[in-house]
This record gives sequence, structure tokens and C-alpha cells, in this order.
Amino acid sequence: METTIANKPFWNWGKGIGLLYLSFVALIVLMVVKSMQQNIDLVSEDYYDKELTFQKNIDAQSSANLLYENITITPANKAIIVDFGNNFKGKPIEGTAYFLCPSDKKKDVNVSFETLQQKTAITSEKLKHGTYMLRLSFVVDGKSYEVERNIFID
Repeated sequence: METTIANKPFWNWGKGIGLLYLSFVALIVLMVVKSMQQNIDLVSEDYYDKELTFQKNIDAQSSANLLYENITITPANKAIIVDFGNNFKGKPIEGTAYFLCPSDKKKDVNVSFETLQQKTAITSEKLKHGTYMLRLSFVVDGKSYEVERNIFID
């Protein structure tokens, strides 16, 4: 026996379609609210300024690629070991290591370094466990070099 209110069925197609429509609207509203709460980090706040000097970065990477010995980067505990090989033997090397964390901008770390050694350790207590994109920029005899590697810090 069907439940009726004043000889009309309680459930009909109109109520079903209305409930489906309201469910769809509620889902869309939920997705909008969740997307507004999502944290979006840019690689750099001054993106457009850096874009203007992008050719310098390309030239520095090309210079690093033309070295007769590859620069090796080995991750260590809260540090990296950089081996410049015999490329710059006895010459002062001055630069910056940018550790960029793709998942959280708050984990990004910049470390400046100067060395006369072929092999040097670049350390920072701010480095946390995780994956980083390392951008190693340095200058030797007035010429710029840049090396990018993906590394994992234990």
C-alpha cells in the first residue's frame, strides 16, 4: 500500500529531480570552498623580474655544461657535498645554493658559500627531510655558472 497525503503520492519524480539538483549544487559549493582553502605557492614572488634576466640563467647553465668535468652533487645529512672536479683548481668559488621545496615554500633555504677547495660541503640546519630542487649558482673569475639538480635530503 502506497503512503499518500490527501490522495497524492508522497514521493514523485519532481521531488527526486529536485533532490538530485540540490545535491549537485551542494557538491559544487563544497568543491569551491575546498579550492579556496588550498595553498598555492609560486616558485618566486618576483617571477616577472626574474623572467627578464632568464637569458643570463641560460648562459650560466650552458657554461656549466661546457666544463670538461661534471660537477657532482651528493646529498648528506642536512647538507650537500659539491665536487667541482679539476675545473677550478686553486681558484676562489663564490656562490649561492637555493634549495627549493616544490610542496612547501616555507621549506625553501638559501645558503651562500665561498671556497677554494675542489670539494666543499654546503650545510644548513634549516633543511628538512624531503625532496628539493637545488639551484647552485656560482661565479669563478667573473664568469657565472649554474647547475640544477633534484635531490632528496634525509
